[in-house]
Amino acid sequence: MNILFRVDAGGATGLGHFYRSLNLAGILLSRGHRLWFCHLDSEFWKKEAEALFARYCSGFALSETRDAPVRDFSVQESRLPGSLRHFVLKPERANEETLALIERWPVDLLYVDGNQEFSPELALRIKQKARLVFYQNLSASRKLADLYILPSIHQGIEFFSDFSLQTRVARGLDYTMFHPELAQVQPKSRQRIKWQSLALSAGGSDPANTLLRLYGMLKTLDALPARLLFFYGKDYMHHKEIPADLPAGWEFRPFSHQEILRQDALLTAFGVSTYEFLYLGMPLLAYGHQESTAHASGFLAGQSQAFVNLGNIEELEPARLQEAIDRLGQYALRRELSQKARALMDLRGPERVAGLLEETYNSRVL
Repeated sequence: MNILFRVDAGGATGLGHFYRSLNLAGILLSRGHRLWFCHLDSEFWKKEAEALFARYCSGFALSETRDAPVRDFSVQESRLPGSLRHFVLKPERANEETLALIERWPVDLLYVDGNQEFSPELALRIKQKARLVFYQNLSASRKLADLYILPSIHQGIEFFSDFSLQTRVARGLDYTMFHPELAQVQPKSRQRIKWQSLALSAGGSDPANTLLRLYGMLKTLDALPARLLFFYGKDYMHHKEIPADLPAGWEFRPFSHQEILRQDALLTAFGVSTYEFLYLGMPLLAYGHQESTAHASGFLAGQSQAFVNLGNIEELEPARLQEAIDRLGQYALRRELSQKARALMDLRGPERVAGLLEETYNSRVL
């Protein structure tokens, strides 16, 4: 099967879409499928993507595309290790150039990760040539897919009200995909009876600067663990605003799964990293940086009882934050949260998604 991935990454988009697609790519390549990637331009794709493909997709029979008529249209071409290629799309013509790739090449399936808008006319033209698959595309275009994969449980029945019977829906935490390096990270195995440190993380770019908002709020509180470690993402947008003069025991560090797991608990923005650390058994508090993520955090916390939800950070009061931190200081609660979190997910999401893609392709062939 020939699969074209549409996956933007870097800057305000963040890196979660890329990392989980990279994980899926490794599985698909190992099964003998041929892959291409297309995306908007970014410093991440220019400087870091190739090394990650070389690390996590090495040893596979990568796609050979030297004979493809790539010079017949305006998509800018780059080359990844082996013969796996990726294409930089112009922002004003991204969808048209994606369609050009599908129409000029023998693409069997277009896999789109993230919130990408497609008109009904464009979706129809794509589906005349290939299967259309959306992974966690929350835009109004979601109903246009042949296969819609949603690795979450908080959306209500109204979310799917416009879907036709022609769209297959696969939904649930079983389809969660992580950064491939997570397979090498040892889950948290034990808790200190008396906690000493709290990690804080706000995701990748943190455009709303919630990490420093939490820093300011925590400075007004009294009862805190001895150490507070603030972890910023690779694309963090506010480096220049990090205070130089920090209270004793407080630090800012680059994001690291291993370093965070060495702490006793985590306070994090709800998103990809929340699911990662739930899988790793980390006791955590989660907040939403906007109404939609606050709702998602609250729903999952209520259903799983595996972490403490703080709600929307725009509405978070210092007293509420202090209360939640006090609760997390209890050894029995941290141990209970860790055990429940570990039971939620496994690392087989990419294999399940790969199976869905193969079933979707085979249903067209038959």
